[in-house]
Amino acid sequence: MYKNHITGQTALTLNLDFTIPSNHLANAISWIVDSIPEAILLYTLLKQVDQYTTQQSCQ
Repeated sequence: MYKNHITGQTALTLNLDFTIPSNHLANAISWIVDSIPEAILLYTLLKQVDQYTTQQSCQ
């Protein structure tokens, strides 16, 4: 009824040891995101949470 499998056949390995080249687009995106002041991010987050809680209390 069941197939016999050895453990190595069903295991997936994930390689997390890699580096992104310095000219990759991900580096530019990271630089842009890192340049956003934390105060703006927190203000935006708190504003969205406030809108969400207001909508939930009206329902």
